[in-house]
Amino acid sequence: DGTAVAAMVRLRRRIDAVLERFGLGGRRLDLVLVLVLAIFTIAVVWWFRREPILSDDTSYFLQSDRLLDWDMNPGTGNRHRLGLIGGAAIARLVFGESIVAYYAVPFASSVGLVVSVFVLGRLFFGRVVAFVGAAFLAINPVFLASSSLLLPDWPAMFWFTIAGTGAVMAVRAADRSPHLGWAVVTGAAVFMALWTKEAMVGLLPALLAVPLFVKRDAHWRRAMFTAVATLQLVDQGAFALDSGVVDFLGLKDTAISPEVTVYHLLTHSSGIGDDCEEEDGEVYEELWQAKPNYSVTETADFLPQFVHKPPNFAPGEGCRYCNCSFVLLGLMIE
Repeated sequence: DGTAVAAMVRLRRRIDAVLERFGLGGRRLDLVLVLVLAIFTIAVVWWFRREPILSDDTSYFLQSDRLLDWDMNPGTGNRHRLGLIGGAAIARLVFGESIVAYYAVPFASSVGLVVSVFVLGRLFFGRVVAFVGAAFLAINPVFLASSSLLLPDWPAMFWFTIAGTGAVMAVRAADRSPHLGWAVVTGAAVFMALWTKEAMVGLLPALLAVPLFVKRDAHWRRAMFTAVATLQLVDQGAFALDSGVVDFLGLKDTAISPEVTVYHLLTHSSGIGDDCEEEDGEVYEELWQAKPNYSVTETADFLPQFVHKPPNFAPGEGCRYCNCSFVLLGLMIE
């Protein structure tokens, strides 16, 4: 309930204060977690590494020798997996003809995949979820031989995760200004994923869904920001979870029920009419046919779009997502 959420907010503030005291706030903590994940992944891959099995993995390693001799003529083998074979060729240039050169690509791609999953999770879900997800991935070498052998699966997923991260950053940057750099990163990573394992083409539709997830993620973050600020003011005694919204904001001459409370707004159980009832077939763009969207410069400018709409149900009698609940909370915060 609301009291438990407020207690969690206070606990989070105390944890952040302790981390700050040890100099582990913000980006520095992220770097520490990345370092921990990288060391843990290297240890797990090393401990559970498999010996070369004289099959596809050794074939890829031997084919890398042809790349070093600039022999690009078609031949037998998986020459279309240059993303993997090229990595092995670079490893042989650096480490020579050694077992280290064989394991260089599996180790690098395992660490890279775990770290990139943490970064991608951090962009979407926050630090705790990102770390837990990456840590679970890091223990996969216990069960999957491909993580420590020179096979295309792990490196291809590493490149695809890089592509996903680049796509997220490109979409987010587009909200401010076009950013060609992230688009180039995404395209290059997709190219490398496909040239490492051609089956990655089946995951390309996931990249097309990135804009949808990023836009929704941005909205969820704005809603969460408003909810946290509301609970902080509840904690400070500015108003309570059972405070009446109509009385607090002076909205008595509207269709909003005087029984609607802060708790109802936070839990989408107020029943108030939304500015656009998409579930009923209303179209959001039609809101701006009578006035341009840039005419909304203050939070209160949203009020005429919904305060006189009939409620969907009595407060507390149902649950229906409502954007304008957070408009009202924003006004209370102000």
